Amino acid sequence: SNCTSNHPNYPDGGLYQWNEAMQYSTTPGAQGICPSDWHIPTHDEFTTLERAVCTSGSCATDFPYDTTTSGWRGSDEGTTLKPNGTSGFERNLSGYSNIGSFGDRDSFGYTWTSSEMFGSVQGRTFGIAQARVIRSTYSKTFGFSVRCLKN
Repeated sequence: SNCTSNHPNYPDGGLYQWNEAMQYSTTPGAQGICPSDWHIPTHDEFTTLERAVCTSGSCATDFPYDTTTSGWRGSDEGTTLKPNGTSGFERNLSGYSNIGSFGDRDSFGYTWTSSEMFGSVQGRTFGIAQARVIRSTYSKTFGFSVRCLKN
């Protein structure tokens, strides 16, 4: 019921465990559940997006392509990427699912990348009260949103 019941202009959509979202592929940039000619973005593709909306003047430092830099990143990129931001990305704050329960709805939005790291997965998190973006690794068993990228 949460898929369409949040803000009418920004429905939450589905929350997927990573293996299901990727359709059991482990290839970064795999199509997964995305339509034909689309794919689940890699960590590097998300980094490119973050750098594209970065206004801090230290974008390469704030959003490096390495996979070891984690935590709150940037200055106002999270605000730019959320609903009513200026990027057009419009990342809704649909929370997460974990073993049949839901959390953080309307407070945080969690998004998978298609990039694995030591059995976990790179993801991005956006918070209602935060202007920045969280870069972290997460267990594949969580249910997060997926944003598809056109090939």
